[in-house]
Amino acid sequence: MSRVDEQARTAPRWSLVAIEIALIWGLMWAHAGWLPPDVNEPNYLGKAKHFWQPEWCARDFFLQTADAHHVFYWTFGWLTRWWSLDTVAYVGRALTYLLLACAWWRLSWSLVPRRAAAVLSAALMLAATARLHMAGEWVVGGLEAKAPAYAFVWLALAEMVRGAWRRVWPLVGIASAWHVVVGFWTGVGAAVVWVFARLAARNEGDGPEVPSLGKMGPAILLGLLLASPSLYGMLLLNRIATADEVAQAAEIQVFTRIPHHLDPYKFFVAEETPPYLSMFGLRHVGLIALWAVLAVWGSPSAGLKRLNLFVLAMVALVAIGLGIRWLWGPFVLDDPRRAALLLRLYWFRMSDVVVPVGAALAVTHTIFSWEPSRPELARWSAALLFGLALAHFAVSIDRWVTYPYPLADAKTIGRRASVAEQRHRNWRAVCEEVRTRAPAGAVFLTPPYSQTFKWYAERAEVVTWKEMPQDARSVIEWWDRFREIYRHDGRRTVSLAHSDEEKILQLAALYGADFLLTEANPSLRLPLWYHNDSFAIYDVNRSDDDRAQQRGSP
Repeated sequence: MSRVDEQARTAPRWSLVAIEIALIWGLMWAHAGWLPPDVNEPNYLGKAKHFWQPEWCARDFFLQTADAHHVFYWTFGWLTRWWSLDTVAYVGRALTYLLLACAWWRLSWSLVPRRAAAVLSAALMLAATARLHMAGEWVVGGLEAKAPAYAFVWLALAEMVRGAWRRVWPLVGIASAWHVVVGFWTGVGAAVVWVFARLAARNEGDGPEVPSLGKMGPAILLGLLLASPSLYGMLLLNRIATADEVAQAAEIQVFTRIPHHLDPYKFFVAEETPPYLSMFGLRHVGLIALWAVLAVWGSPSAGLKRLNLFVLAMVALVAIGLGIRWLWGPFVLDDPRRAALLLRLYWFRMSDVVVPVGAALAVTHTIFSWEPSRPELARWSAALLFGLALAHFAVSIDRWVTYPYPLADAKTIGRRASVAEQRHRNWRAVCEEVRTRAPAGAVFLTPPYSQTFKWYAERAEVVTWKEMPQDARSVIEWWDRFREIYRHDGRRTVSLAHSDEEKILQLAALYGADFLLTEANPSLRLPLWYHNDSFAIYDVNRSDDDRAQQRGSP
């Protein structure tokens, strides 16, 4: 048993617990306290609002597609009936950050029951997830379904490291209800740890009891019952799609829409020159190496050994994902659809989160184990690491102070602050004009990479890049719409401001659009409804006589 485990596990005073949780909660705001909406909040909260108010943007293509996160919509969607989306985002973030902070404190205390250890480990975990990820996964950010899911993952891990197996599975079920992929892989990892713990208990004979599968049966069934809303929704997504449609949609999802999360050739493998790994891959492999050293060095506690085995299982998923991409890649079997059907399971998601969790807790455990014999080394090491983590928070705060605009607006207004200020003002102005003057049922053709039109203007859109549906048939239609409407010149998607007017009118008629919102320059020979220095709105729902007259005007 390690020296950390020898510390008395008496519960600390609730006032001290509250202070530590409040500090962790504050670190999370410093880590991700930018203005709403964050990049995924328009998708999640737009769907949640439409779920409770189907008349809101009723003709929007994305909002009419199948729902995939019912628990999230049930929990937060009703708030949108009375509060603005901005307010719901802030309230939702505050609640999920608090849940995450409580869950993290419990997990950290389960392994390192010392004052301030949870604050140190939280700071290290947040910095590592932001700086050393591989496939772009995060925990603390905007309000979306995976944030509460990860809170219950941490609670499940806390029970796992304590050996309370009957409590693990219901918590995994709740995590799955929030986000089925996160919960599923957590369940797989926990099952791997249980198998090895069971084998170890048998070999040791007098070791701690690890319940059999039969004894855990009621807890597992309860977990499945708690996960059922998400499982049922997942089964319904493609109930009418053919196998070919599912495969085609998977290929679009993996290799076209989100390869930065799913295709390791985009985030892990660099060009075919040394060192062959991208910077994302190198940094994450470095973190895995650090965790591996800590996992075998020193005297990890029984609980930390279980956590390390869980981390190892998540790293093994990365290896499996890489093997899938290599085996069905162009150099071996060359079957991209088969690869896509497997890669869409997010083999790399959990490693981005769980390796930072394991490394942060292992480092903290090691430092506090030095305290009895080498207190000066422990204090200086903790101070140094906390200082490095604070540098990350300082950079994060500086980023959203010097760029005080929602991250979801970045692709519309640009990332240079000198340009973004004017464009953001004009973007908000054009959206406000739509919200106050355009008919409630109007449908708009909008810039391809805009994310916040519905958030500000509260009107329907034909299609946008960010809003990819979840069911197979809708994914295919989404991709067909995007390719037909937005021309790609080989380097970038071309604004509709550079399109032929007759083509725009044909697209508007085909997809039922009433207005076109695009760049102000160059101007189009279409009826101008509104414009400012950056953006223009054209009326594209006119009679044939009006269109002919407009084409004939100078």
